[in-house]
Amino acid sequence: MIKKISLVILTCIFLSPLTLLAGEQEAKIRVAYFRPEASILRRIYGNGFIQYQLDYSLNFCGKLDYFANIGYMNKHGHSIGEEDPTRLRLTPISTGLKYNFDFCNFCNGLEGYLGAGLTYSLLRIHDDSPFVIRHSGKNNLGWVAKSGLNFTFCNCGVAEIFLDYYYTEFHFSGVTSNNVVRNDLNLSGLLFGGGLGVKF
Repeated sequence: MIKKISLVILTCIFLSPLTLLAGEQEAKIRVAYFRPEASILRRIYGNGFIQYQLDYSLNFCGKLDYFANIGYMNKHGHSIGEEDPTRLRLTPISTGLKYNFDFCNFCNGLEGYLGAGLTYSLLRIHDDSPFVIRHSGKNNLGWVAKSGLNFTFCNCGVAEIFLDYYYTEFHFSGVTSNNVVRNDLNLSGLLFGGGLGVKF
């Protein structure tokens, strides 16, 4: 646990000097539909989640950007079998690099990007059930792959559509209550959405 937190902190410290070389910067609010891969997760919480994000990026070398992102999801569901209420909250924090490219020669203001980075995710689960621990939480490292299109308007406005892939797993081995063991949780899946922000 301490090693993982230290790794995230060291990554941020390592990348912080990039701000000294910063060129153009962007700040955006993004909303995404998250489709989890795990069928058991869809059975409990439904087929999709809504995730809200704050996204920041800065250009530091040609078409290469550094990005930082924080998201939040809150989803209610019902356990398999007894149909007991359950709630899941996920806060992924990601940082990495993305490469921008011209989408087409005739599309002024339209630019594509591809990127990848590390994520550190905080998971909290609340269960209204006598058979499992009511409050449980895990934190874990993962990764994210990013793709999208940015459209610049009025010189400083930017609109975005994106498709990301988020990967992380949480292991609950050894967490028991009344001889019931909580299953490991795979929260990997696709994120599709849009965003709106400013360049400065």
